[in-house]
Amino acid sequence: MTPENIHTISILKSNLGDFAAQIRLCPELLDVIREGFQIATDEGVILDSVIHLTGRELLLLITHTHDKGSSEVEGIVIDAFNASVAIAKDLRLPISAPLFSDENPSGGLLEKGFTVLEFDFNLHCDEDIVVLVSDKNVGGIWNLPFYRIFADPLNTSGLVKDALMTEGFIFQLADRRLGREAEFRTPEDLHRLLSVIGGASRYDVTTVRRVSDNEVAGLVAVNNSGIKGSPHSSIKRPQEEGSGEVAVLRCGQGFATIEEVTAPFKSLQLGIATEGRSLTTLMPLSLSDSLNFQVENLAPVLAIGYSVRGGRLLGPNDLFGSPSFESARDCALGLSESLRVQGVFGPKSGLETRSHLSVLPTSQGAEVSNLSNSNLEPQKLLRRPE
Repeated sequence: MTPENIHTISILKSNLGDFAAQIRLCPELLDVIREGFQIATDEGVILDSVIHLTGRELLLLITHTHDKGSSEVEGIVIDAFNASVAIAKDLRLPISAPLFSDENPSGGLLEKGFTVLEFDFNLHCDEDIVVLVSDKNVGGIWNLPFYRIFADPLNTSGLVKDALMTEGFIFQLADRRLGREAEFRTPEDLHRLLSVIGGASRYDVTTVRRVSDNEVAGLVAVNNSGIKGSPHSSIKRPQEEGSGEVAVLRCGQGFATIEEVTAPFKSLQLGIATEGRSLTTLMPLSLSDSLNFQVENLAPVLAIGYSVRGGRLLGPNDLFGSPSFESARDCALGLSESLRVQGVFGPKSGLETRSHLSVLPTSQGAEVSNLSNSNLEPQKLLRRPE
């Protein structure tokens, strides 16, 4: 059990069984999962739970008195999903979570493909949180918003007005290529931080802490499996195509306001999708609009606000449902359509472009090697002049 007055919020996301061209989760599966969590709440195993449909994926918020990574909470989630998988099989629906199968009866949440993010809160303190969700893997998807929220005083006035924030924030980054972590303290390390998090295909912001008292202000679910000794609770296991990212931010006194958290999404943001390495635009969407939304070059982003009071989750507040985000949506749709009509001629990431350059000879008759992005043999593409 966690110490007295300290409780845990667990945020989980997973893909299950879809219908209607695998665009939306079947409502009958959702009912079974809700019933399982309601029984656990009535029995006092958990304090509260909320389930959201975010596009074709399921988002779970659970408050409880157990430690992070509790096997008891994990068992409740797995049992509820196993019951829904049984319904999906009866309805002959495609099961998007292949590890929930007869061949894989064991394993925890991470082994079964869940995105997991957990953090502690004080039962007697009023907490306001914002959960950011995307259903596509985009490298460093939250890097730019987190920079603007925690390091840009033109976005967050508390950085110059709030005594708890004026000392700045500590950014914890994960290097996905080498499996290492690094810390940058703002504003002292601001320029060095920007030089690193701009490389979104490699570096992810994982944790942001307040310098004044080391309080966690924001967490991102990333793959820490290769980072030895990582002390943070934000964990993400690589999943199937279509899986995405989850982040949570604390709001209120000593932290950014709700408006400051959502403001970065009012302007167009680009990213590189990890699946296919193609250019992608982020699009803020309301919960209702996300249910039937499938556009290839768009990464829908949702922002859900909750107040945590005595272990209860009060909400939700659909923060991107406001008309003030229409301009960003229009820009994202316009650019996405321009990318779509280009087909195979669409822009790719810089890494892929550099690998293509390796097929070009440096001199006449040069030998060709390292054609990493083609199934054709190099000697059939470029022949030595007769």
